[in-house]
Amino acid sequence: MTADHKVKWQCEKCINKSHEKDKCSIENFSFVNVTQRNRSNQSGASAPPLSSMGADVSVDLVIEMRLLQAEMISVRAEMQEVRSVILSLTSAVGACNSRISDLATRMEAIESRQCQQVTNDVLALEGTITGLQSELNDRVQDMLCNDCISDSATIFLFC
Repeated sequence: MTADHKVKWQCEKCINKSHEKDKCSIENFSFVNVTQRNRSNQSGASAPPLSSMGADVSVDLVIEMRLLQAEMISVRAEMQEVRSVILSLTSAVGACNSRISDLATRMEAIESRQCQQVTNDVLALEGTITGLQSELNDRVQDMLCNDCISDSATIFLFC
């Protein structure tokens, strides 16, 4: 408290004029539970802090609030950065999903064509096998027939 404040100081009862001013002085008054208040003779100005400790506390509070504000601004910037990274990841995952869907469609088409081709190849091979078996049977029959003719010719010759 400055010297000017000490000279002009009045207790709350003196301000309200509920007792004599001579009984109150700043030296006799204890500052327990003292709060700042607006003076009635000033137009809306609040009373200055009662001690330098109060000023230090309010300065510390202001500094702390500014630090908190700066930290909140940095957290907000980080959150925006995280949001943009998440958006880019989302678009990348969407592009990958699209490519995977296209690949799945292409694989299904290739597999169906391959199954169709295998079926056609199997049918062609079965037809070839059937033809070869038939040709083999015909040759065996011809050979048996030739053997029968040659056997009968030899029997006829020996008789």
